[in-house]
Amino acid sequence: MLDEHGYLWVATTSGLARFDGTTFEKFKMPTGVQVRGMIYANTGDGGDHSSLVALANVSTRENATPRTDTNGYYVRENGAFKYKPEPQLTGKIVRAVFAEEEGSLWLGCDDGTLLRRHGLETSVFAAPAEVTGK
Repeated sequence: MLDEHGYLWVATTSGLARFDGTTFEKFKMPTGVQVRGMIYANTGDGGDHSSLVALANVSTRENATPRTDTNGYYVRENGAFKYKPEPQLTGKIVRAVFAEEEGSLWLGCDDGTLLRRHGLETSVFAAPAEVTGK
């Protein structure tokens, strides 16, 4: 994924790497967090800047350690990744993230729930009963 500065970001099993056209630079996620996906987007928090947004990889294995960072996303701020929970998604697992050019950030959950953040406004949309996730 390319950011607004022309860097290529690549998700790896050991974190994120940024390619400047010549070399790769590694960036660490918090201990124990593996990246599932990432985008470069305005996080919809009222600011006008874009940030690198990453989702934690959530295991569905039966004996996996339960995670507490499933209802939000990680944002790169001041050189480090900070977890941003979405209280409206408590108990849900965010599986997808999408950004619109006009600044809306969308999070999709495993049960079909969608959250849209635009500026300081947040909307949650439940999946219709006939639509199932997973």
